[in-house]
Amino acid sequence: MRDSVQKLKNDLLIKIGIHEGPCLAVTLNDQLDYFGQTVNIAARVQSLADSRAIVATKSLVENSQVSKILEAASSS
Repeated sequence: MRDSVQKLKNDLLIKIGIHEGPCLAVTLNDQLDYFGQTVNIAARVQSLADSRAIVATKSLVENSQVSKILEAASSS
């Protein structure tokens, strides 16, 4: 995601924070939006990131499927 954004515009910075969990999805005025504690935590995690980092919560990183993806990415 970060690489794609930099290809579009070099001076645009993107902060990435990732969290998992249930949320409430609502369509209002033809726009989909998400609400709930999971969304609030994701926003806080994103605020911890800088433009060169991806910050993820412990529960996400410890997920067995995510761990496999991270291991594969770090070895390539």
